[in-house]
Amino acid sequence: MGDNRGRVLRSAARLVGDENLDLYILAGAALTFTVLGFTGVSNVAVLTSAVLALLATLALSQIRSCRHVAAIAAGQRVDPLALFQDVRPPELDSLRSASASYLFIGESMARLIQTSRDDIRRLIRDGRTVRVLLLDPDDPGLMRVADRTRERCWRAGSGTLSTS
Repeated sequence: MGDNRGRVLRSAARLVGDENLDLYILAGAALTFTVLGFTGVSNVAVLTSAVLALLATLALSQIRSCRHVAAIAAGQRVDPLALFQDVRPPELDSLRSASASYLFIGESMARLIQTSRDDIRRLIRDGRTVRVLLLDPDDPGLMRVADRTRERCWRAGSGTLSTS
């Protein structure tokens, strides 16, 4: 008996906190007025008013849903020029100067050649290790492993810096 009561209370708490509570109330009210109209307990004027109230509630619920979907869609919009932005962490220069080895991972290394040529020369001149890994962009498994490696190197702070 106590287990059933606890289950009912948990279900009620979950229902009250549900974001679709208004739809549950709407469905319950619609069912109630349908039964009242079918059994003849309620007259046509009351049923008509109840149906209009239920339709108004449904419309308000749809407006809320549309706003929610619009907010999600707005959050998914991407800046079309983001592809051309140079996104590098602000601590890149200090990590470069403190690193004992470099691991560059990328698909074309075009940005590396344009922006880091002098750094690579300095690293080699100072006796540090420079490794370059060119990836096949058509191999999704390899790309996932490279992403994980790059993230791990950035988080580790172990003196190994990877960039593309």
